[in-house]
Amino acid sequence: MKRTARDIFLSAIFLFAGLPAGQLTGQEAGSAIKQLSPLQQVYLLKQIKPDIKRIGILCNLENRAALPKVLSRISAQFKIKIVLYDTRKKQNLAKNFKALVKKEKADAVWVFPDEVLNYKSATQYLIKQAVTSKIILVTYDPEQVKKGATLAARIENGEMKVYINQKAADMLGLHPGEQLSNSASIVMN
Repeated sequence: MKRTARDIFLSAIFLFAGLPAGQLTGQEAGSAIKQLSPLQQVYLLKQIKPDIKRIGILCNLENRAALPKVLSRISAQFKIKIVLYDTRKKQNLAKNFKALVKKEKADAVWVFPDEVLNYKSATQYLIKQAVTSKIILVTYDPEQVKKGATLAARIENGEMKVYINQKAADMLGLHPGEQLSNSASIVMN
């Protein structure tokens, strides 16, 4: 298949855009596994669900001072609403998730790799609520996708890998597009 200039441009944005490794995710620069930048993550969601209108984010903002400004630019660029809920304490998790789903009407909830959100009970809660609410749950860990989260994506040894839970994707009517299939390794669980 011949790739157009637009396809190449979008692939370049997807693979290389964003902030330096670790600036927003807290990971070590130079590691073989890197999280996607916020721009890459939103682009991925647009590829999987082109009509997405609202993305909710659960994360600890304490070490991410630049994140709201970055998300504001991305929101304007993609013409979608991105709502950020600061989730520093485990007891805020349920309240924040429910607010994203019921009040904000998020089409997807994206969970950052933070201490509070790493608890096994937090992961179980988020997966259960996402399935019950029929909402996309974007996580950072492929193991969580095996347990029921909708998808996770990261850069592994320079190659983008997208992990998709087949049952969740089918329930939500999500399917990776051809362009995404051409620019990433897709692992269906």
